[in-house]
Amino acid sequence: MSVLITGGAGFIGSNLARRLNDVVVVDNLSEGRRENVPDSATFVQQDLRDADAVESLFKAYRFDTVYHLAAHFANQKSVEDPQMDLAVNGQVTLRLLEFAQKYGVRKFVYSSSSCIYGALDIAMVESLPPRPETPYGISKLLGEYYVQYFHDYYGMDTTVVRYFNVFGPGEYPGPYRNVVPKFFQAALSGQPLRITGTGAETRDFTYVDDAVDATLLAAEKSSGQIFNVGNGQSTSIHTLAESINALTSNPSPIQYVPRRDWDHIAHRKADVSKLRALGFRPATSIADGLEKTHQWLKSVNT
Repeated sequence: MSVLITGGAGFIGSNLARRLNDVVVVDNLSEGRRENVPDSATFVQQDLRDADAVESLFKAYRFDTVYHLAAHFANQKSVEDPQMDLAVNGQVTLRLLEFAQKYGVRKFVYSSSSCIYGALDIAMVESLPPRPETPYGISKLLGEYYVQYFHDYYGMDTTVVRYFNVFGPGEYPGPYRNVVPKFFQAALSGQPLRITGTGAETRDFTYVDDAVDATLLAAEKSSGQIFNVGNGQSTSIHTLAESINALTSNPSPIQYVPRRDWDHIAHRKADVSKLRALGFRPATSIADGLEKTHQWLKSVNT
């Protein structure tokens, strides 16, 4: 009863891999790191765009469940290279669904993004019409549509989870990474934290253990459904920066720079009522999550 996790050397995928048995992690290490993969998992370094190589894995392992977390990640990267974004987030997702159908996969779980909603100043509920504003959001929504098609047409057991600003151990800083590791990287180096915008922008920051809990719960208790995975709370970017400066005793001031051209989203908050109806409750506060992330980043930087 093998489990395939694509992108399992990445941030969320590696944390998910630690919670499951008989896991095969497939990752090309373009963003993920080999050291993230738990020793209990079988690791295969492979680009998912190689259809023959991927099909050979489905033949060899006869996966029971697929968690598809691999992606061409980040809005900025998708603006810079929308063709790559489509190839990885669109075509690879379709190919995996085809192999899942062909080789009798029981459950297919697809990781989507809050970016599919676009710019809204209200809590985002799953029933809202999507309005993605970047190639990344468009391609993640395309993946959702393919997943829904395979559920409706073939009767495949599927679940879609839309992640909202997940953070925590396992996410290394980098030019295309999320704001939390970027802020910690600057703060731990005594550098100013740069906010793109006014700082009044808000996000729904979700600790990675809670995101994994939600993913496993939704996968177990639903079929053909879409779930927001968030904390259900809004935190301003300015408050986040102040919290990280305080944790790291960073004396440098906060700096403000203009928003990126594609970034029109001032506020993002998940309505998690649907997930709560399954029994989900976030277990880690933002403050505790930031402290755990701080301690982990210090440990990998020493």
